[in-house]
Amino acid sequence: MTSSILDLPEILLLIVEYADLPTISALARTRRHAWQVISNYEASISAHRLITFPVPPTGGVLSTKSVDGRDVLPRLSLDTVRELQRREQRISTMVRTEFLAANTTIPSQSRPRYLCRLERAAHLCDHISDLGCHCDGGECLETGLRGRQAQANFIKTLPAIDLAFLSELSWIGSIGWARSMGTTVNRDPDTKYKSLAFEEMVLRQGSAFLWGYALGSDEFRTRANKQILSGANEIEDWEVGVGDQLPSLRQTVIRTFMAHKGCEFKDVWTEFDATIVQCC
Repeated sequence: MTSSILDLPEILLLIVEYADLPTISALARTRRHAWQVISNYEASISAHRLITFPVPPTGGVLSTKSVDGRDVLPRLSLDTVRELQRREQRISTMVRTEFLAANTTIPSQSRPRYLCRLERAAHLCDHISDLGCHCDGGECLETGLRGRQAQANFIKTLPAIDLAFLSELSWIGSIGWARSMGTTVNRDPDTKYKSLAFEEMVLRQGSAFLWGYALGSDEFRTRANKQILSGANEIEDWEVGVGDQLPSLRQTVIRTFMAHKGCEFKDVWTEFDATIVQCC
């Protein structure tokens, strides 16, 4: 076999450092030696790229490529880099749609900064979602108490501005949902439960939930609707003291924000998400 400059690991790794993922995949398919080098150095290649994302993962990452099952991807893998790129592209598109345009009070000169904050909030929701998944054999299980506690602990480390925009993102998402249903949030108890469930699911499921409902295929939207219904039933059960529900992430965001601001805590299942943003 004719030798190539790509047979030198240091040259190949230098190329990989600056190449996009399709190019890296093509290189790996071109020569067996290239595939071996990329496989051997996948962890370090991935680590170098992960730090460039808005909220680098600290553990396994949930795949949102398809609706059927949510596999957990190893943190230091090119599959995780692909997943974070997928999320980044979806989020960038999603925050600029009419679905998330409920807040009309933002001055035009402040809107670019506002959108950047919404993007960061969506990335934080993804990180929260990843933290809640305890895995066994590569399959994602339902978030248990330990997972929810990990999510809540992370939320409690966030500054007030991040908490405000977590609340803002989930709130405007619920307004977008209500509009898509041809209703308003306060029309009836059933709608109210579902709107609160929508907010909770934004925090639990991340940008895949928002994107899936607003811009995804019918399969993604169907899955999102099932999650909304499940969340609404959970809230209704919580109100009447039925079952053992896991702690609400929406409640955690509000409690933590109010602790930052020294506010008195009130009923969290009311509409004062907008007040949080106005306080900042």
